[in-house]
Amino acid sequence: MYGGLGAFEKKKLGHRLNTIGLVLSLIYTIWAFGAKEYVESRVRDKLSQQHVSFSQLVSTPTPFNTFLWQFVGIDNERYFETFFSIFDGNTPLLVNYYPRNLELRRGLEHHPPIVKLQWFTRGYYALSEVGNDILVTDLRMGSAPHYVFRFKVGEAGNPHSQPVKAERLETNRDWHQLISIWNRIWTPRP
Repeated sequence: MYGGLGAFEKKKLGHRLNTIGLVLSLIYTIWAFGAKEYVESRVRDKLSQQHVSFSQLVSTPTPFNTFLWQFVGIDNERYFETFFSIFDGNTPLLVNYYPRNLELRRGLEHHPPIVKLQWFTRGYYALSEVGNDILVTDLRMGSAPHYVFRFKVGEAGNPHSQPVKAERLETNRDWHQLISIWNRIWTPRP
């Protein structure tokens, strides 16, 4: 053995590196779980204090961090989005409402892509009319107006929408939003 590690030393180093990786992964998992519990509790309290009603509420961390979380709530014919950073303190939530446009389902109620997406999204979806196209959006991934999963499922008709073969729409990724996310982590919004 000239200048290199022997088989035993390599094996020992490998075990140490694996152990370090496992410990770091476990610490991150415990942190993420604790952060989720903390922010969900705080946001539910804040929504209650601000008299924001909802029948469903889901939270997800924003990209590449567990400090800023996005919440999407369903309130009948509309949905809302709000963000909460673990550094927000007692700052009130800024809650943005959007229409779900459920009336656009007329004529598409039994269209397989609609039925499948209603089930898959567990109710976290909205419809929109863009030009003559009827789109359905999964509200759990992305934020207004930059959602990850949007599908063309119909065409506007008179009096009801007409089904078409489902087509996933290209997602326009705006990487500049990462700067906004970074800034929002540290700066509470009134």
